[in-house]
Amino acid sequence: MIPEWADEKVYELFKQFIQKCVLTDDSFLTDEKEAVTLTAIDDCIERFIVKGIEGKGTFEDKIIKQFADAYYNTKLTFAHVNWLWCMSPSDFGINYKKTIAAWILGDSKRGIIRDDIYPSGGFGDAGPALKFRKHKEISFLLLIMKQLKQNVHKGLISNLQQAIEMVEKICIECRFNFENETSDIIDENIWKLRPEGKLAMYNILLHLCMP
Repeated sequence: MIPEWADEKVYELFKQFIQKCVLTDDSFLTDEKEAVTLTAIDDCIERFIVKGIEGKGTFEDKIIKQFADAYYNTKLTFAHVNWLWCMSPSDFGINYKKTIAAWILGDSKRGIIRDDIYPSGGFGDAGPALKFRKHKEISFLLLIMKQLKQNVHKGLISNLQQAIEMVEKICIECRFNFENETSDIIDENIWKLRPEGKLAMYNILLHLCMP
């Protein structure tokens, strides 16, 4: 059930994101084509998860270092998952939502970033954990994007409903089967990189899929 206080735009934007960035390789943030590819997602995973910078330093400073020499499509893909991370919770202000993609792309920006994809509200506050565990939450989004893309390439997903159903299965699997070494839902090379602990994105994506 959609809460009466929720900004219903978040549900439509989520569906548009899936249509553009999962079922095709097109950008949702801009009008660019063949941008959010499996190759770009793999590069994001390598830089952000496999070779992530730990220790002191702000999240932003680490991202600048990790993606300094990345291809444009890699940066644009990373901007997409950051947009998804903060799009629907009400405790992110619209000004913050509008700046996140721009600072990730920086001077490499090519296309005009859309101005109509930033809801002023959301469906509720996610709480401080979503921000505190930012690296883990965004890591999960990259991994779920990879699994969805792989399924599209294999012909296992061909429409919006199938994609949404797969998002639901992945979130439930990660939430309740996280202690198992293997998964029947998620490929082994993705499962082994999953973040430890319970994440807010499990519940956020589940709600966006079936409010």
